[in-house]
Amino acid sequence: QFMSHAERGDATVRLVQADGQHLPFRDADFDIVMMIQVFGGLRSWRRVLAEGRRVLRASGVMVIGRTVRPCGGVDSRMKERLRSFLDEAGVESGPANASEDVERWLESTGDGGGWKIVASWNADRTPRGFLDRHRTGAQFHQLPHAIKEQALHRLGERAATTFGSVDAVSSERQSSELRFFRFS
Repeated sequence: QFMSHAERGDATVRLVQADGQHLPFRDADFDIVMMIQVFGGLRSWRRVLAEGRRVLRASGVMVIGRTVRPCGGVDSRMKERLRSFLDEAGVESGPANASEDVERWLESTGDGGGWKIVASWNADRTPRGFLDRHRTGAQFHQLPHAIKEQALHRLGERAATTFGSVDAVSSERQSSELRFFRFS
């Protein structure tokens, strides 16, 4: 995870790469802590949030963010089919998406408003793009080579049938949303 840290009284900005569970900053060092696209498959989300709270000033704001894609879009349909193929192959699911657990925890400990759309755009999605991105995805990459190749091959065949081609372009509306939390 990358974070920038502005020195007090100095316009210099440092870019620091650090483990989100062990941030190299003092307690109450920041007015804002932003966590964008962090919690998807994160198992240690409680520790990451605790560290974010630790470095946040009492009057500060924690911001979480996500990208919202259409439920029936190319990526969601391909992801669902991939999960089905991996289930058939006896591959256990990776960590569940922790985003909903994170939101519930933040709602129970902090004062937060609803999601605010901060940007929207159209994105061209293809099944081939999904296949390319998932070939090197962190969780998928850890699977045995034979299982990965078989799942991607089957997924490609199914996509060609479902979408007409793995290169079929689908223009989909996506958005970036933020949610702000304050803690007492």
